[in-house]
Amino acid sequence: MLIELKGLVIRTATFTESDKILTLLTAEHGKIAVGAKGARSIKSRVRSATELYSYGSYVLYKKGNYYWLRESELIENFFALRTDLEKMALAAYVCEVVDDSSMENMPEGDLLKLTLNTLYIISKGTKPLSLIKGAFEMRLAAQLGFMPNLSSCAVCGSDCISTACLEIMNGRIVCARCCEKISNRPDDKATSRGDYDALADILCQTTHICFLSPGALAAMRYTISCSPERLFAFTLEADELKVFADTAERFLLNQLERNFKTLDFYKSIL
Repeated sequence: MLIELKGLVIRTATFTESDKILTLLTAEHGKIAVGAKGARSIKSRVRSATELYSYGSYVLYKKGNYYWLRESELIENFFALRTDLEKMALAAYVCEVVDDSSMENMPEGDLLKLTLNTLYIISKGTKPLSLIKGAFEMRLAAQLGFMPNLSSCAVCGSDCISTACLEIMNGRIVCARCCEKISNRPDDKATSRGDYDALADILCQTTHICFLSPGALAAMRYTISCSPERLFAFTLEADELKVFADTAERFLLNQLERNFKTLDFYKSIL
């Protein structure tokens, strides 16, 4: 039985001297491993569609418990990713995170769309890489079910917040007014014992705190709620962008509870 689908190559591995194992991200079946006979050969008809970052149409057949590639047609190879080391490094990080986060035999249409859009904007070169990376990380976290509560203060409930701190572990914000209280003495007349204990529970018992400037907070809110097509349609000043990018990275890595070698490499070449 033949299966025809579109997918993105997010990982490749050598199988034999001439064969590859591809990891495809597909909308219908999520992440699937596919054997590609002869794909490492220069003369192979499937070579172009079996390279890392290639998006194509694939005809597969199943033999035993494994899928094998019968035919392929390249749709997009994101060539610009291969001509710039920083772009290639960021793309590698994106694909490694997606590989770690995606499921087998489960629909992953939203994740595929996010990954394709991210690779496209990286290759296009019209946005700072740190902005792309941060937007991808925040949107991915939200899609995986780790959407932070950025609408109101976790202590006082105020929804009129422009400057705040984000408690990374639980994905909640505390407004600037309540953050200031935590620096006061417990017996300060303006702070009741109950208020102080509540703040201490949120802020003092964890080192996972990120202070958000107005622009960074606005960007985080935007990236978790905007339409997929508009994910990268915003700008930030350099100092605001650094806060946003650093916070997005910390938030996603904390939720996934791991680090990535490709991220270390990306940082090493900046």
